[in-house]
Amino acid sequence: MKKTLNIIFVLLSLTMLFSCNTTKKSSDKDDVEKTDLASNKAQKIANSYTVVTLNNEKLKSDNPTLIFNLEKNKLNGNTGCNQYGGNITIDGDKIKLDRLMATKMYCADKADIERAFTGALAKSHHFKVKKNQFFLYDKANNVLLIGEEKE
Repeated sequence: MKKTLNIIFVLLSLTMLFSCNTTKKSSDKDDVEKTDLASNKAQKIANSYTVVTLNNEKLKSDNPTLIFNLEKNKLNGNTGCNQYGGNITIDGDKIKLDRLMATKMYCADKADIERAFTGALAKSHHFKVKKNQFFLYDKANNVLLIGEEKE
């Protein structure tokens, strides 16, 4: 019985050792991809923007934010009520958002802005940066939102 337990322990140890090694290899690959993204044309994107126009309507308060971390392929910010975050992939002027998550507070007076903002993020297809402004477009080239660089 003791010999069987020792064999099981050795097999489990080897399994853990090899699985850790596999994880490290994929992590190294991710680091290369992150470096490539950071050196991409995406460098013209500023670190953060405040959304000033959403679905062709000027916002007066409770403005959502976009905070880019291109080295880690991450986007986060505030929806006007909740905090959000997720992964981004940028290829030229194409942008893809993935695994977006948000806190779940309910703000009755800010629900419309939050719904419009998260809807715009879901439809995002490509972007342009002009001076200190970030323009997010859908596939049909409609402007979803305009953000101004935060100082």
